[in-house]
Amino acid sequence: MGVWCGALQQPGVHRMRFLLPDSIAGRTMVVLVVGLTLSHVASMALISVEAQDAHIAGDATACLVRIASAARQIAEAPAGERPRLAQTLSDAGLEVSWGWERGASADLVLPLVDGSAAGFRAGPPQHPPSLWSPHMVVSTLVMVAAIVGLGAWATTWVGRPLAAFAQAADRLGRHVSGPPLPGGGPREVRRAVAAFNQMQERIRRFVEDRTRMVAAISHDLRSPVTRMRLRVEMLPEGEARERMLADLGEMETMVSSVLEFARGEATDELSQTVDLAAMLETVCDDASDLGLAADYAWESRLVCTCRPASLKRAFANLIENAARYGGRAAVRAGRLDGDIEVVIEDDGPGIPEAEMKKVFTPFYRLEGSRNRRTGGIGLGMTVARTIVHAHGGDIRLENREGGGLRVTVTIPQGAAVA
Repeated sequence: MGVWCGALQQPGVHRMRFLLPDSIAGRTMVVLVVGLTLSHVASMALISVEAQDAHIAGDATACLVRIASAARQIAEAPAGERPRLAQTLSDAGLEVSWGWERGASADLVLPLVDGSAAGFRAGPPQHPPSLWSPHMVVSTLVMVAAIVGLGAWATTWVGRPLAAFAQAADRLGRHVSGPPLPGGGPREVRRAVAAFNQMQERIRRFVEDRTRMVAAISHDLRSPVTRMRLRVEMLPEGEARERMLADLGEMETMVSSVLEFARGEATDELSQTVDLAAMLETVCDDASDLGLAADYAWESRLVCTCRPASLKRAFANLIENAARYGGRAAVRAGRLDGDIEVVIEDDGPGIPEAEMKKVFTPFYRLEGSRNRRTGGIGLGMTVARTIVHAHGGDIRLENREGGGLRVTVTIPQGAAVA
């Protein structure tokens, strides 16, 4: 019937999340079962009331016919036989007496032709058929079973295009170059699919155009920067020359980083199944070769479906940042509810709460921790978050209680990465 709804937060409505399923198919099934069951019970109740009325009317008619027949038989019988005949005609439904006298108990007195009278008293009424008879219960259960079976098939058939639509929307958030969504389903769904495919194509063209533009600008800047460096190197040695060479070196680093970032964005890498634990250990070893303190707490193999080259680049940026600006990088990884969680901790000063979101902005650097002389230009965190988001994951930053920063990366593994 679906996952139980947990998104409602309003007072009074909050309790309903445990009653209503969260899917369209589940809610449609609830409406069908409850609505048709109530309708069936109401219809059976009306039929039962009509049956009770017909039963009462039939009992009254049958009683009158018996009274008329008994009165005729008593009137035609000899006087000596009438008491015995009256007793013979009596039963639980009708008590017959002859020679009725005033004060005797009777519901109905009929005078006979010879001046005597016959008394008649109806017995207790028979119970009419109950609404909750076994037939009614079986009928309701059969109807509910039919609704559940046919309703499950119908709602699945109708909801399948919507489920595919939701998967395509999720894939679009991770990979704009994914295949278009095939058309199908009702007219409204087909129109939504066509609009979605058109939107995806526009976003893809927009991203590709901007990426090509950034790459072209970065590439074209290399030539004038190189010419400027050659000209500056021909100047007499001095403080001004050294400062100009330092600025040109910084410009070259920025141009190379932007060009590398643009090329990485344009790369359409295929997903593969790799051992993420081995990848993290390799990244830590590479950082150690650079003289940085980085260590991975190995536990076991960690199979992951991802784009390995881009994901390795993301973790390299995060681990090197932690080791370079936080003193050391302590890395651990494991599974959490089926997904993969990687935690990177350092011993640095941490990040002010107001700066948590800004560190993901391109070319943004924290004062006192990242400067141009160390080689950072503020793209490492941007690249890492872009790659993690492309995998459908997320990055969270938080300051540790004992000091330092904790970076938590979550990589979903519920579905293959596009």
